[in-house]
Amino acid sequence: MPALAKRLGTGSALFSKSLEKYSMLFPMTRASLLLATMLALSACGGGGDSGQTPPPVAVTPLTTVSGIAAAGAPLQGTIIIKDGFNNLKATGIKADGSFSFDVSQMKAPFMLRAQGDANGTSYVLHAAATDADGNGHFNVTPLSELIVARAVGQSPAQFYAAANFSQLGKTQLDQQEAALQARIQPLLDAAKVPSSVDLRRQVFAADLTGLDAVLEAVEVSIDADNKQFTLRNRLNGATLSDGLQGSQGSSTLKADADSSEALEAVAASVQLMKEHLSLSEFTQGQEILALLHPDYLSYGVTKADEAKNLEYFASTTNSDHDRSIKRTLAGYQIQGFKDGVLTLTLDITERSSMKAENNADLRIVDIQFKRNAAGKWLLLWNQYPASFTHVGLDNASTTACFESCKYMAFELYGSTFNKIQETVAYAVAKGPGLPEGGVRATYTPSRFTSGEGRWVFDTVKTNSVMNPDGSFQLNTHVLWIKMDVAKAQMGKWPVYALEVFDRTGKLIYIEREVPRIPVVPRT
Repeated sequence: MPALAKRLGTGSALFSKSLEKYSMLFPMTRASLLLATMLALSACGGGGDSGQTPPPVAVTPLTTVSGIAAAGAPLQGTIIIKDGFNNLKATGIKADGSFSFDVSQMKAPFMLRAQGDANGTSYVLHAAATDADGNGHFNVTPLSELIVARAVGQSPAQFYAAANFSQLGKTQLDQQEAALQARIQPLLDAAKVPSSVDLRRQVFAADLTGLDAVLEAVEVSIDADNKQFTLRNRLNGATLSDGLQGSQGSSTLKADADSSEALEAVAASVQLMKEHLSLSEFTQGQEILALLHPDYLSYGVTKADEAKNLEYFASTTNSDHDRSIKRTLAGYQIQGFKDGVLTLTLDITERSSMKAENNADLRIVDIQFKRNAAGKWLLLWNQYPASFTHVGLDNASTTACFESCKYMAFELYGSTFNKIQETVAYAVAKGPGLPEGGVRATYTPSRFTSGEGRWVFDTVKTNSVMNPDGSFQLNTHVLWIKMDVAKAQMGKWPVYALEVFDRTGKLIYIEREVPRIPVVPRT
C-alpha cells in the first residue's frame, strides 16, 4: 500500500479528506469513487497489525430519492433536490404529495426543498438525505424542517442557499429525529403511531391518520433571527420552545386525555364538510339537514330555520338564484378541541358558471363539530347568535376590483335573524389595520321595522365612498381598511373580530370574520 495510506491509516478522517480532495482533482463517477475506496482499503488489509482501526463499512450510494411532501394535507407545488456541488433537479409534487428523483449523477448528502400550498397555507419546507440512510424514501414536512434546523443550528433555508452540506450526516440527523420524536411522543401515542416510527423516513399516506394526523395537530415555528423554535399543539394550544443550537431539553408537548378522540374528530369532520359542500340546497335539502347537529346555529339561524330555508329553495324557480355554484373544501386548520367540540377554520372555493362575482375563495373561521347522541360527528357551525358583519374587498369607489383591490370594507348590518338586536348597545371592531383597542360603533334599533337597526362608527369622517356622479357619500356603518391582497391570497388572511355588548356593558358574543376574496372573472 502507498506510504501515504500507511502513514494516515485507512480509517482516519485525514485519509478520507485526502481521498475526497483527490477525487475532486480527478473527477470520477460515484460508482468508480466507491470502487477506488474499496480497493485502497483492501490493499491495506493483510499483515498482523491487530491494533489497526477496522475499515469503515462501505455505503451504497443512493441512486433514487423519493418521498412525501406534506403539512398534514399533501403539498401542492414544486420540489428541488440539491447536492453540495450545487447540482440540482426540480419536479412537480404529485396530488398525493409524492415525488421522485434520479440522483445517480449527483453526490450525497442532499437537501430537499419543497414549496407550495397545503390546507390553504403556503409553505417552504426542507429535508436532508444521506447515503448512510440506506433508504431512498424521505419525508419533507414541518417536522423534517425542524430536524434539519436543529442538526445544522440555523434556518434550513439559509443552509440550503449556502450549498455547503458537509455538516449533514446521518448520526446528527438521527439524533435530532429521536429528540423531536420524544418531545411530541404524547401526540404520537394519541395517534397510535408505533414507537419505531422514523419521522424523517417513515412511509405514510396523507389521509389524516397516524403520522399525518400528528402533522395536522403540531404547528412548527422557527425563528431564524433568534435561533429558536416553537412547537404548538393546535388541539389544546399548548406550546414548547427551545433553541436551534446546544443541547435540547427533555420537556414534551402537552397532550390531553381526549387527544385520540380529537384526532379522530378531525378526519371525520373534514369528510363531513366535504360531503356537506357537495350537496345542493335546491335538490338535496334532506341530505343537508341530516348532517346538521340538533344544536346547529349559524348567525342566529337554527336547524329548524335552516329546514324552512331549504324548503323554500326546493320549491323556488326564481332565476335570480344561481344554481351553478359549486363549492369545494380547499383547506382547513385546527383551531382547538374542547369539551367534545372540534373547531376548524375552513378554506372553501366557490365557483359559478353564471356570475363572475360569485367566484371567490372563502375562509370561514370557528366552524364547530360535535357528536350527536348516537356518536356521529355533525355540524354545529359557528354558534353565533346573530349576524352583523360583512368583510369584503373594495376600492372605496364605483370601480369594481378583483386582484387589485386597495381597501377592505368592514361593514355592519342592522338586520339579524333573531331578537338579539333588542339588547345590543354597541360593538368594537378589532383586527389588522385598526387601532389596537379597536373602533367602537353604536347601535340604534329601528322604531318602525322589527329586526332592523342602524350602526354608526366613531370614525365616520373617514368613511366615504364615491358615487357615480363623482360626489361622495358618507357611510357611517363602514370602515375602509387598506388591504394587502397578495398576503390574503397566500393564505395569510386577516381575521377581524366584532365584540358585541349589551346595554349593561356585558359582552354578548364575539363574531369573527375574514374577507371574501374574489377571483378574476372569466373573459
